[in-house]
Amino acid sequence: MPTMTPPTPAPYPAPVPMPTRAPTVSSEYGVCFSRESTVSALLAGSESAKNLPLFKLEAGTRVLAADANNMKTYAKVMKVLHSPASESYLAIRVAMESNQFSTPQAHVLNPFTNKFVHADHTDRSTTKHLRVTKHHTFPVCHAQKKVPAHALKVGDCLHTAGGRGKVESITPSAATKNDVTYTLVMEDHIDMVSIGGVFTKAKPEHNLPMNSMMRGSKHASAK
Repeated sequence: MPTMTPPTPAPYPAPVPMPTRAPTVSSEYGVCFSRESTVSALLAGSESAKNLPLFKLEAGTRVLAADANNMKTYAKVMKVLHSPASESYLAIRVAMESNQFSTPQAHVLNPFTNKFVHADHTDRSTTKHLRVTKHHTFPVCHAQKKVPAHALKVGDCLHTAGGRGKVESITPSAATKNDVTYTLVMEDHIDMVSIGGVFTKAKPEHNLPMNSMMRGSKHASAK
């Protein structure tokens, strides 16, 4: 009886590589502002605003912002996200001139009292300051565009709660192990807020390394 040769098994198909995607910013992590940066906040029922550091801010609070028509408004914060800092900051100081405090919209409606309050009444100092990550963007006065923090130059004009101001200094500021970075999610798709008295994007517009996303953790306040 002839010996039967077993058939040669068909080769397995080569594995198909899975497509990879560039990492993007997760909406659930804080990646924009340092914890000590402030907002002009209206607490429920209050007659006037006060400066509040981001680490004390809660969802439901109304903060000074700008709508799609660039009109100042006290808009509601829907989420306060924060994560351990994963990149260094830039400390930005903006110098004001006394004659720049008079603006076309110097007063903003308080929705709790239906009265107008001064947009910059909580801090009419001649210097505004905030600490942001280097890719965070600002609308500039001299062009219809937004400029990332790392591309700003001394002398650039930025919009502030009290009018226009000029960048006085931009200083690298390393993140420490205790630093926490914040991002705000606003109502009605509003994405321009006053941080440290300077109008800037509430959320990021840039990609982050994957390890930055992995190190972060979601901390959304609720009210």
